[in-house]
Order: sequence, then structure tokens, then C-alpha cells
Amino acid sequence: MGSKRKIGRKPSKISTSQLCGMGVLCALAVIFACFARGAWPAATFLEYSPADVPILIGTFMYGPVAGILMSLIVAVLQGVTVSASSGIIGIVMNFVSMFAFVFVAGLIYKKWHTLKGALLSLGVGALTGVIVMILWNIILTPLYMDVSREVVIGMLPTVFLPFNLVRYAANAVMTFILYKATRKFFGFLFKNLPDIKLNNKLSGEYESGSEEETFELAKRVADTLEGGETIVLEGDLGAGKTTFTKGLAKALGVTEDVTSPTFTLMNVYEDGRLPLCHLDMYRLEGEDDAEELGLLDTAPENAVKVIEWNKFADLTGRVIDVKIALNGENERTFTLSDSADAAKHGVSAHRKGNSAAA
Repeated sequence: MGSKRKIGRKPSKISTSQLCGMGVLCALAVIFACFARGAWPAATFLEYSPADVPILIGTFMYGPVAGILMSLIVAVLQGVTVSASSGIIGIVMNFVSMFAFVFVAGLIYKKWHTLKGALLSLGVGALTGVIVMILWNIILTPLYMDVSREVVIGMLPTVFLPFNLVRYAANAVMTFILYKATRKFFGFLFKNLPDIKLNNKLSGEYESGSEEETFELAKRVADTLEGGETIVLEGDLGAGKTTFTKGLAKALGVTEDVTSPTFTLMNVYEDGRLPLCHLDMYRLEGEDDAEELGLLDTAPENAVKVIEWNKFADLTGRVIDVKIALNGENERTFTLSDSADAAKHGVSAHRKGNSAAA
């Protein structure tokens, strides 16, 4: 199988689907800035638009770095279109106002990818945006409006603070409402796009010394999935099969708690980029029991199936075998065999299963 590879972070790459999604969201942000805007009653030189919403959604979908890049692109495009009269100061103000919100919100949501994490990230991000914009108003508005700083400070409690509170709160609420539906729609819209990541060879041996490294390997596998694949996990009790599945679910965007299906036999998670079916066949005698119980009858057609203690005698389509060997308290060796890699070298991708317990 070749030498073992220590699991490590790869350089970040923007996949085809991510690039298309970011492009669409940036376009929406510019459209909103141009055509969905209105003057603030207390000061008509301040205008509200929901342009931050697509950027926030993109930050949640693709991460804080993508959010910063989108903020910069949209700020420049706004600066040469709807805000052209404000010049470089307008570009800086627009970028800072978006950056303060999306960067903080993106960092928090990346760490706590849950419903509570989303609420926390939006709340803290909005508060950060308000504070940063108050400071930037004090610094830049005197230059932009050609007034004294004392005048601007006097406008803080009656103009700038209420405007920014309403603006960031409204955009946070809309992001929370629209994010999940947008993520699912984009996953459907761009699911068939060719992705350079699919050319990466998965087959090989990997060493993991922590749960974080196991999650990194699971993400590497998840990045190649398009739907319909089967992942067979083999290893002794406590080897880390469920931990690997949790990492896979997280990488697919599942926000539900992932638990072992030892007693339920199968758990289905449908809130990620792809549906995920997690099966534990330990208590079944064989494939006939699974068919009699109709385990897969209710599974979504394009679901990724993760199977522990596999009893299916014949698996077709793309199958990724993951053998886990426990070498110590935290040290594990993952041996991956991807039928897609075999197919590239002219080997049949048809996989005969072993009905014996893994």
C-alpha cells in the first residue's frame, strides 16, 4: 500500500462548486446594494441594504477566508458602481463594515458548527460590526462629510448607533433564516460540477494521533463525495469508527449530534451537503436480516452510506474501505482503499463484501 502518511492539513483550495457559489453570492450582494436599498430616515446620507446577507451566507458555507475575499470583491464593485461618488473612502468603509461582521461570525461558526454556534456567531458578529463602525464613523466620517469630529460624535447616539444596530440585526436575522435553504439549493445546483479534488488519490495508509487528525482525514474523504458512495468501516470496538463518522458528518455540514446506531441499526442525517446514512450491522446475522428490516428502503437516493460491521455480500458503485488499527491509546493507522482509484488504473470497481464481522 506504500508508506504511511501523517495526516496533516493540505493547502486550502477553492473547489469548482465553491467558486461558483461565491460568484453567485457576490453578484447577489452587488445587486442588493444597487437595487435593494433605502435611506435612513434620521440621516438620508446613510443607506441600508441587505448586501451583507449573501456574504454572511457564503462565510458560513465556505469559511471566514472566503468571507473576507467576498467582502473585498463586493466592496470594490460597490465602489465603482452605486457608491462611486464616495471614492476610496466609500470602498474602505464598505469593506470594513462587512469584514467586521463576517470575519468574527465566520470564525465562531467554524469552531461551533451548530445551531447555538450560528446564533452566537451572528450575535457576536453583529455586535462587533456595530462597535467597529462607530469607531470608523468617528475616524472617517469627518473626512467624508467635511465636518468636525465633534459634530460626528454628537450624531452617534441619535444617528449612527441606531442605524448600525438595525442594519446588523436585520442582516443577522435574514442570514439565519436563509442560510440552510441556500446551502441545500447550492448543493443541488452545483453537485455535478467537475472538481479537481476528485482527482486526488485517497487510497493509502494514514497515521492519526488525535481526534482532530481523524477529523482531517474524514474531511479529506468528504471533499471527494458526490452522493451515493458507500464507506465501509472496519476495526475493533473502540478503534474510532464512530469518531471518523462524526468527522465525516461535520465535513458534510451535518449539525445534528452524531451517535452510534448500535441499537437503532441506522441513523439518517439530512441537513448536510449530502444525506448521510450511518449503519451498524453488528447485531445482524447477515444481509438477509438487513433486507428483511428494510434498512435502506427509506434512505435518500443520493445518500452517502457509512457501514460499521458490514454484512452486505455485494457492494457496487464507489466503495471506500476504511480499516482502522489501534496502535496505542491515541495512535491509529487508517488504511483506505478507494474503488475509484482502482477504476482509474483499470481495476474493476465492483467490490465483493465479506459477510464475516469486520
